[in-house]
Amino acid sequence: MTTTARLSLPLIAANQAQKHITHNEAVIALDGLVQLSVKSASAPAPPPAVSEGDLYLVAPGGTDAWSGQDRTIAAWSDGTWTFQAPREGWRCWIEDEARLVVFTGATWQDVRPAPDGSIRIAELAVNAEPSSENRLTVSAQSILFDHDGGDQQVKVNKAATVDTASLLFQSGYTGHAELGLTGSNDLSFKVSDDGAAWVYAMHIDAATGQVGIGTSAPEAPLHLNGTFLVSGGARLSGSAHPHLYRLGGNLNIEGRTDGGAGGQIRLATEGTERVCIAADGHVGIGTTSPEERVDVAGLTRAHGFYSGEILIAPDGVATVTPPVKSGLIVVSNNPYSDYPQSHRAGAALFDVGITPWATMAFGGGYFGVFATDVTGTTGTPTHVTVGVVEDAIRIESRLTSTTAIRYTIIG
Repeated sequence: MTTTARLSLPLIAANQAQKHITHNEAVIALDGLVQLSVKSASAPAPPPAVSEGDLYLVAPGGTDAWSGQDRTIAAWSDGTWTFQAPREGWRCWIEDEARLVVFTGATWQDVRPAPDGSIRIAELAVNAEPSSENRLTVSAQSILFDHDGGDQQVKVNKAATVDTASLLFQSGYTGHAELGLTGSNDLSFKVSDDGAAWVYAMHIDAATGQVGIGTSAPEAPLHLNGTFLVSGGARLSGSAHPHLYRLGGNLNIEGRTDGGAGGQIRLATEGTERVCIAADGHVGIGTTSPEERVDVAGLTRAHGFYSGEILIAPDGVATVTPPVKSGLIVVSNNPYSDYPQSHRAGAALFDVGITPWATMAFGGGYFGVFATDVTGTTGTPTHVTVGVVEDAIRIESRLTSTTAIRYTIIG
């Protein structure tokens, strides 16, 4: 054996000449390794000026005379560099950093806090094994980050915009959900079924604050791409005119009950329901119980057609204000709601201008028309009679019960 087992100090051989050389070499090595203290541990190359006996820990990536000597102890002696490979457990004081480190067998790490109270450790594991990728590893049921009398923040910082700063949620070490800044400074939430193919569930633009669901390029404060279901209530509000639209294609709105069966779709303004689409496809305007394909409660207009329904008491008169000065009014009597009585139906040409005028166009035997006003007893008993005054049409019912009169004005 030519060297010692632990420090690799040279041994004097039997009958060796110039024994002092071997002895001095061992003493010099001991002088450097005992009470080990180095100038610095941050340089990967020799400093330009050194003194006899100076020691350094070679930083990773050694160059020049230190090439291939990463993490070893470099000693300057007799005008040359010699190197000593550390063994696990060796301790060393780093002078320019004022800290004590220990060699783990792979790297040097702190063994006590730095002067500012911080602890610098290359890797740390709690109830687990660290790795070069996961240099902080904790195996526990929960982790608590507590306040120090005030706020508490968890900060995740990345180097560049194209990098990632995120929280990755795994099952069996396979990622299934990720929240954070992934490849940009926009906040995104994406999910995966297999850890390989990812789907963006939500995206918030960092510049505009616009939220995209199903899209990574939102074009409105809330941009939904695809079909969505509202269970409960949804409300659009704003100081201007909030609107719901789809970029290209059709906008489909479907009403469902909790069980998934068809329900009503209702449109309202100022807290009042105006339009109702029933499960059977019937559309009600002014009613939430449409009985026909289109059921309108009140006056309607469709390219010159105006329709409505009024109730008239016995020997009573109802006033209809037509949207036009002249035209044709068609009247039908529907007292039983099951079927109209055609003999009390008819049509009259009218003019409600400065000189009111009306004449019958056609009608049943119990339908009459006057070119003047009707007062409730003007027409024949059991008849329905139409009269006119300036700016209005008057409909008289001489029936013995309250009667529903439907009318359509063409003008």
